[in-house]
Amino acid sequence: MTTFRSARALRRGALALTLGLGLVASACAPEPTPPTPNQAAAHNAGVWMNAQFTAGHAFPGPFGGESAVSAAEAIADLDALGVGQAQQADRLARLEADTPAAITDGTNDVPGNLARIILAVVATGGNPRAFAGLDLVARLEATVGVDGRFGAQSPLYDGVYRQGLALAALSVVTPRPASITPERVRAWPTCPRSRGWPTSSAATARGWPTGPTPPPRASRTPPRGPTRTPTPRRWPPWA
Repeated sequence: MTTFRSARALRRGALALTLGLGLVASACAPEPTPPTPNQAAAHNAGVWMNAQFTAGHAFPGPFGGESAVSAAEAIADLDALGVGQAQQADRLARLEADTPAAITDGTNDVPGNLARIILAVVATGGNPRAFAGLDLVARLEATVGVDGRFGAQSPLYDGVYRQGLALAALSVVTPRPASITPERVRAWPTCPRSRGWPTSSAATARGWPTGPTPPPRASRTPPRGPTRTPTPRRWPPWA
């Protein structure tokens, strides 16, 4: 009988000690840090973006209708914000089904669309070399023309943005493509000018094609008027 009471007393003591330690730990735990205004704004933006997906896991485009490219951007953004994780697998499945039609304009592959889908696949832990039954990395690299730029489309509308997206997408792929090196990125022609594309000494040294050198611009310094000779002042004025 004494042994039973002793065991019961020990159990009660252990329970009391456990509860006491839990209360002490709760009292000593630091209070959670409230989000900064920027963090709160980013989270609210993610909640709004998450609500834009339809029941069929499509995302609206900038000009109406559904856009697989906009869906890819939203998927990558929401993954970074930690919002909409429960629906991510279904949205990636929808993106995978829409990718073959989204990466081409009917004649040529569109490097900007390829890049944005690659970024979404990499952000969510996928393999862009085997997505939708396609090697998106190889398709993007294949869009590089003889002038060193991505895409056969005119660069005057989105040339710089397109080049930046393509370089960013290829830079996050593992393993990184051999064509993406710091030297080539620095030498890559990107910005159109009104009278041609700028040349690059680094690109020329490596044998890469460059555009014609634009003629020098005329000086914009306005012509100066005739020189005025200052009139000497007399003092005192009545002298």
